[in-house]
Amino acid sequence: MDTLVRLATRLPEPSNYFAGTGAEPWCWPLNLIAFARRTRHDLQRRTFESRLHTRYVLVINLGTPGTLNLDSTPYPLRPGECHLIFPHQLHTYHDVAAEEILWLFLTFELPDETPLRILRQNTVALDAGMHQLLADFLAAYRTRQTTPHRLQSLLSDLLLRMVQAAGRSSGRKSKEPRRDDRLLDKIHRHHARALPDALTVQRLAPALGLSESRLRARFRQTFGLSLGEYLHNLRLQEAVAMMRHSEASLTEIALSCGFGSSSAFSRAFRNWSGTSPRHFRQALGR
Repeated sequence: MDTLVRLATRLPEPSNYFAGTGAEPWCWPLNLIAFARRTRHDLQRRTFESRLHTRYVLVINLGTPGTLNLDSTPYPLRPGECHLIFPHQLHTYHDVAAEEILWLFLTFELPDETPLRILRQNTVALDAGMHQLLADFLAAYRTRQTTPHRLQSLLSDLLLRMVQAAGRSSGRKSKEPRRDDRLLDKIHRHHARALPDALTVQRLAPALGLSESRLRARFRQTFGLSLGEYLHNLRLQEAVAMMRHSEASLTEIALSCGFGSSSAFSRAFRNWSGTSPRHFRQALGR
Protein backbone atom coordinates (compact mmCIF):
# COMPACT_ATOMS: atom_id res chain seq x y z
CA MET A 1 0.00 0.00 0.00
CA ASP A 2 2.86 2.40 0.79
CA THR A 3 4.21 2.08 -2.74
CA LEU A 4 0.79 2.70 -4.21
CA VAL A 5 0.28 5.79 -2.07
CA ARG A 6 3.72 7.15 -3.01
CA LEU A 7 3.11 6.67 -6.74
CA ALA A 8 -0.38 8.14 -6.57
CA THR A 9 0.80 11.31 -4.82
CA ARG A 10 3.39 11.87 -7.58
CA LEU A 11 0.87 11.90 -10.41
CA PRO A 12 0.91 15.23 -12.29
CA GLU A 13 -2.23 17.22 -13.04
CA PRO A 14 -3.47 16.46 -16.62
CA SER A 15 -3.08 19.32 -19.07
CA ASN A 16 -6.12 18.08 -20.98
CA TYR A 17 -8.88 16.01 -19.40
CA PHE A 18 -10.08 14.75 -22.82
CA ALA A 19 -6.78 13.65 -24.40
CA GLY A 20 -5.33 10.54 -22.82
CA THR A 21 -3.01 7.73 -23.73
CA GLY A 22 -3.93 4.50 -25.54
CA ALA A 23 -3.53 2.81 -28.89
CA GLU A 24 -6.14 1.78 -31.43
CA PRO A 25 -8.84 -0.61 -30.11
CA TRP A 26 -7.30 -4.02 -29.44
CA CYS A 27 -8.85 -7.38 -30.29
CA TRP A 28 -11.14 -9.30 -27.94
CA PRO A 29 -11.37 -12.92 -29.20
CA LEU A 30 -14.76 -14.63 -28.99
CA ASN A 31 -16.06 -18.22 -28.90
CA LEU A 32 -12.75 -19.84 -27.92
CA ILE A 33 -11.98 -23.53 -28.56
CA ALA A 34 -8.73 -25.36 -27.74
CA PHE A 35 -7.65 -28.84 -28.87
CA ALA A 36 -4.53 -30.82 -29.84
CA ARG A 37 -3.49 -33.10 -32.67
CA ARG A 38 -1.29 -36.01 -31.63
CA THR A 39 -0.64 -37.89 -34.89
CA ARG A 40 0.41 -36.78 -38.35
CA HIS A 41 -2.39 -38.80 -39.93
CA ASP A 42 -5.05 -37.14 -37.82
CA LEU A 43 -3.61 -33.69 -38.48
CA GLN A 44 -3.64 -34.08 -42.24
CA ARG A 45 -6.90 -36.02 -42.54
CA ARG A 46 -8.95 -33.65 -40.42
CA THR A 47 -7.55 -30.61 -42.21
CA PHE A 48 -8.39 -31.88 -45.67
CA GLU A 49 -11.82 -33.03 -44.54
CA SER A 50 -12.65 -29.65 -42.97
CA ARG A 51 -15.46 -27.70 -44.55
CA LEU A 52 -15.97 -23.97 -44.69
CA HIS A 53 -13.19 -22.37 -42.68
CA THR A 54 -14.58 -19.22 -41.03
CA ARG A 55 -12.57 -18.96 -37.79
CA TYR A 56 -9.10 -17.83 -36.79
CA VAL A 57 -6.82 -20.77 -36.01
CA LEU A 58 -3.67 -20.28 -33.96
CA VAL A 59 -1.37 -23.26 -34.68
CA ILE A 60 1.33 -23.91 -32.06
CA ASN A 61 3.95 -26.59 -32.67
CA LEU A 62 4.90 -28.27 -29.40
CA GLY A 63 6.91 -31.18 -30.66
CA THR A 64 7.54 -32.16 -34.29
CA PRO A 65 8.74 -30.05 -37.25
CA GLY A 66 6.39 -29.71 -40.19
CA THR A 67 5.19 -27.31 -42.86
CA LEU A 68 2.04 -25.22 -42.82
CA ASN A 69 0.93 -24.35 -46.36
CA LEU A 70 -1.26 -21.23 -46.51
CA ASP A 71 -2.79 -20.31 -49.87
CA SER A 72 0.08 -22.14 -51.63
CA THR A 73 2.80 -20.44 -49.52
CA PRO A 74 4.78 -22.86 -47.32
CA TYR A 75 5.77 -21.83 -43.79
CA PRO A 76 8.09 -24.24 -41.94
CA LEU A 77 6.82 -24.65 -38.39
CA ARG A 78 9.39 -25.80 -35.87
CA PRO A 79 8.82 -26.79 -32.24
CA GLY A 80 8.25 -23.65 -30.19
CA GLU A 81 6.80 -21.69 -33.11
CA CYS A 82 3.26 -20.62 -33.94
CA HIS A 83 1.33 -19.18 -36.89
CA LEU A 84 -2.12 -17.63 -37.16
CA ILE A 85 -4.45 -18.83 -39.92
CA PHE A 86 -7.09 -16.29 -40.95
CA PRO A 87 -10.67 -17.12 -42.00
CA HIS A 88 -11.07 -18.64 -45.47
CA GLN A 89 -7.33 -19.27 -45.92
CA LEU A 90 -6.78 -22.60 -47.64
CA HIS A 91 -4.36 -24.45 -45.37
CA THR A 92 -2.71 -27.87 -45.34
CA TYR A 93 0.02 -29.57 -43.31
CA HIS A 94 2.79 -31.67 -44.74
CA ASP A 95 6.46 -32.67 -44.44
CA VAL A 96 5.66 -33.54 -40.82
CA ALA A 97 8.78 -35.27 -39.51
CA ALA A 98 7.17 -38.07 -37.47
CA GLU A 99 3.87 -39.85 -36.98
CA GLU A 100 3.66 -38.96 -33.27
CA ILE A 101 3.23 -35.20 -32.88
CA LEU A 102 1.86 -32.61 -30.48
CA TRP A 103 0.40 -29.54 -32.18
CA LEU A 104 -1.87 -27.23 -30.22
CA PHE A 105 -4.79 -25.35 -31.83
CA LEU A 106 -6.62 -22.34 -30.42
CA THR A 107 -9.54 -21.24 -32.59
CA PHE A 108 -11.68 -18.16 -32.14
CA GLU A 109 -13.79 -15.50 -33.83
CA LEU A 110 -12.98 -11.81 -34.18
CA PRO A 111 -15.11 -8.94 -35.50
CA ASP A 112 -12.16 -7.10 -37.07
CA GLU A 113 -8.89 -8.54 -38.33
CA THR A 114 -7.07 -5.19 -38.52
CA PRO A 115 -5.10 -5.50 -35.23
CA LEU A 116 -3.74 -8.91 -36.27
CA ARG A 117 -3.01 -8.21 -39.92
CA ILE A 118 0.77 -8.34 -39.48
CA LEU A 119 0.45 -11.99 -38.44
CA ARG A 120 -0.72 -13.08 -41.90
CA GLN A 121 2.86 -13.46 -43.13
CA ASN A 122 4.72 -14.12 -39.89
CA THR A 123 5.68 -17.26 -38.06
CA VAL A 124 6.40 -16.30 -34.45
CA ALA A 125 8.77 -17.99 -31.99
CA LEU A 126 7.29 -18.38 -28.53
CA ASP A 127 9.15 -16.49 -25.80
CA ALA A 128 8.97 -17.15 -22.05
CA GLY A 129 6.05 -14.76 -21.60
CA MET A 130 4.05 -16.47 -24.36
CA HIS A 131 4.79 -19.88 -22.85
CA GLN A 132 3.42 -18.71 -19.51
CA LEU A 133 0.29 -17.21 -21.08
CA LEU A 134 -0.35 -20.46 -22.95
CA ALA A 135 0.16 -22.53 -19.81
CA ASP A 136 -2.22 -20.30 -17.85
CA PHE A 137 -4.77 -20.43 -20.68
CA LEU A 138 -4.68 -24.24 -20.99
CA ALA A 139 -4.88 -24.77 -17.23
CA ALA A 140 -7.90 -22.49 -16.99
CA TYR A 141 -9.52 -23.91 -20.13
CA ARG A 142 -9.10 -27.53 -19.06
CA THR A 143 -10.54 -27.10 -15.57
CA ARG A 144 -13.09 -24.42 -16.51
CA GLN A 145 -12.37 -22.92 -13.07
CA THR A 146 -12.37 -19.37 -14.39
CA THR A 147 -14.61 -16.87 -16.13
CA PRO A 148 -14.81 -16.69 -19.93
CA HIS A 149 -13.40 -13.15 -19.67
CA ARG A 150 -10.25 -14.54 -18.06
CA LEU A 151 -9.69 -16.88 -21.02
CA GLN A 152 -10.33 -14.04 -23.45
CA SER A 153 -7.88 -11.82 -21.60
CA LEU A 154 -5.14 -14.47 -21.65
CA LEU A 155 -5.55 -15.13 -25.38
CA SER A 156 -5.72 -11.41 -26.12
CA ASP A 157 -2.44 -10.88 -24.23
CA LEU A 158 -0.84 -13.74 -26.17
CA LEU A 159 -1.92 -12.29 -29.51
CA LEU A 160 -0.58 -8.88 -28.50
CA ARG A 161 2.83 -10.36 -27.71
CA MET A 162 2.78 -12.15 -31.07
CA VAL A 163 1.99 -8.91 -32.91
CA GLN A 164 4.84 -7.15 -31.10
CA ALA A 165 7.24 -9.98 -31.94
CA ALA A 166 6.15 -9.96 -35.60
CA GLY A 167 6.73 -6.21 -35.73
CA ARG A 168 10.35 -6.77 -34.75
CA SER A 169 11.00 -9.34 -37.46
CA SER A 170 10.14 -10.14 -41.05
CA GLY A 171 8.01 -13.06 -42.19
CA ARG A 172 9.87 -16.31 -42.76
CA LYS A 173 8.80 -18.37 -45.75
CA SER A 174 10.23 -21.54 -47.17
CA LYS A 175 12.96 -20.66 -49.69
CA GLU A 176 13.24 -24.14 -51.15
CA PRO A 177 9.86 -25.82 -51.58
CA ARG A 178 10.00 -29.50 -50.74
CA ARG A 179 8.41 -32.34 -52.67
CA ASP A 180 4.94 -32.02 -51.15
CA ASP A 181 5.02 -28.22 -51.51
CA ARG A 182 5.84 -28.56 -55.20
CA LEU A 183 3.01 -31.03 -55.78
CA LEU A 184 0.41 -28.76 -54.18
CA ASP A 185 1.80 -25.71 -55.95
CA LYS A 186 1.50 -27.45 -59.33
CA ILE A 187 -2.04 -28.56 -58.57
CA HIS A 188 -3.04 -25.03 -57.55
CA ARG A 189 -1.49 -23.52 -60.69
CA HIS A 190 -3.25 -25.98 -63.00
CA HIS A 191 -6.50 -25.36 -61.10
CA ALA A 192 -6.18 -21.60 -61.67
CA ARG A 193 -5.41 -22.08 -65.37
CA ALA A 194 -8.35 -24.43 -65.89
CA LEU A 195 -11.00 -22.03 -64.53
CA PRO A 196 -13.77 -21.47 -65.42
CA ASP A 197 -13.68 -25.18 -66.29
CA ALA A 198 -13.43 -27.72 -63.48
CA LEU A 199 -10.01 -29.33 -63.26
CA THR A 200 -10.34 -33.11 -63.23
CA VAL A 201 -7.86 -35.78 -62.24
CA GLN A 202 -8.03 -37.07 -65.81
CA ARG A 203 -6.89 -33.69 -67.09
CA LEU A 204 -4.36 -33.05 -64.34
CA ALA A 205 -2.46 -36.36 -64.44
CA PRO A 206 -0.89 -36.02 -67.92
CA ALA A 207 -0.03 -32.38 -67.20
CA LEU A 208 2.03 -33.61 -64.23
CA GLY A 209 3.55 -36.48 -66.16
CA LEU A 210 1.84 -39.16 -64.08
CA SER A 211 -0.80 -41.79 -64.66
CA GLU A 212 -4.17 -41.18 -63.02
CA SER A 213 -3.75 -44.13 -60.67
CA ARG A 214 -0.23 -43.07 -59.68
CA LEU A 215 -1.30 -39.45 -59.03
CA ARG A 216 -4.35 -40.50 -57.00
CA ALA A 217 -2.28 -42.93 -54.93
CA ARG A 218 0.51 -40.44 -54.31
CA PHE A 219 -1.90 -37.72 -53.22
CA ARG A 220 -3.85 -40.00 -50.88
CA GLN A 221 -0.65 -41.44 -49.40
CA THR A 222 0.75 -37.95 -48.77
CA PHE A 223 -2.35 -36.09 -47.60
CA GLY A 224 -4.84 -38.77 -46.55
CA LEU A 225 -7.63 -37.57 -48.85
CA SER A 226 -8.78 -38.29 -52.39
CA LEU A 227 -7.47 -35.89 -55.01
CA GLY A 228 -10.94 -35.58 -56.55
CA GLU A 229 -12.38 -34.30 -53.26
CA TYR A 230 -9.49 -31.88 -52.86
CA LEU A 231 -10.06 -30.40 -56.34
CA HIS A 232 -13.75 -30.08 -55.54
CA ASN A 233 -12.93 -28.20 -52.32
CA LEU A 234 -10.55 -25.90 -54.21
CA ARG A 235 -13.41 -24.73 -56.41
CA LEU A 236 -15.58 -24.08 -53.38
CA GLN A 237 -12.79 -22.11 -51.70
CA GLU A 238 -12.45 -20.08 -54.89
CA ALA A 239 -16.17 -19.35 -54.75
CA VAL A 240 -15.89 -18.21 -51.12
CA ALA A 241 -13.12 -15.78 -52.07
CA MET A 242 -15.27 -14.35 -54.86
CA MET A 243 -18.28 -13.98 -52.56
CA ARG A 244 -16.13 -12.07 -50.10
CA HIS A 245 -14.22 -9.83 -52.49
CA SER A 246 -16.28 -9.33 -55.65
CA GLU A 247 -19.67 -7.98 -56.66
CA ALA A 248 -20.30 -10.86 -59.07
CA SER A 249 -23.70 -12.55 -58.90
CA LEU A 250 -23.97 -16.06 -57.49
CA THR A 251 -24.62 -17.38 -61.00
CA GLU A 252 -21.47 -15.68 -62.29
CA ILE A 253 -19.50 -17.09 -59.37
CA ALA A 254 -20.86 -20.58 -59.98
CA LEU A 255 -19.85 -20.54 -63.64
CA SER A 256 -16.47 -18.91 -62.93
CA CYS A 257 -15.58 -21.64 -60.44
CA GLY A 258 -16.35 -24.60 -62.66
CA PHE A 259 -19.91 -25.42 -61.63
CA GLY A 260 -22.31 -26.10 -64.48
CA SER A 261 -25.16 -24.07 -63.00
CA SER A 262 -26.13 -22.00 -59.99
CA SER A 263 -28.26 -24.88 -58.67
CA ALA A 264 -25.32 -27.30 -58.88
CA PHE A 265 -23.17 -24.77 -57.06
CA SER A 266 -25.81 -24.21 -54.40
CA ARG A 267 -26.13 -27.96 -53.71
CA ALA A 268 -22.36 -28.42 -53.50
CA PHE A 269 -21.91 -25.39 -51.27
CA ARG A 270 -24.69 -26.45 -48.88
CA ASN A 271 -23.25 -29.97 -48.58
CA TRP A 272 -19.82 -28.48 -47.88
CA SER A 273 -20.72 -25.64 -45.52
CA GLY A 274 -24.16 -26.42 -44.12
CA THR A 275 -25.64 -23.20 -45.48
CA SER A 276 -26.64 -21.79 -48.86
CA PRO A 277 -24.42 -19.40 -50.85
CA ARG A 278 -27.09 -16.72 -50.53
CA HIS A 279 -27.23 -16.97 -46.73
CA PHE A 280 -23.45 -17.07 -46.51
CA ARG A 281 -23.14 -13.90 -48.56
CA GLN A 282 -25.83 -12.17 -46.52
CA ALA A 283 -23.90 -13.02 -43.36
CA LEU A 284 -20.89 -11.26 -44.89
CA GLY A 285 -23.02 -8.13 -45.32
CA ARG A 286 -22.72 -8.18 -49.11
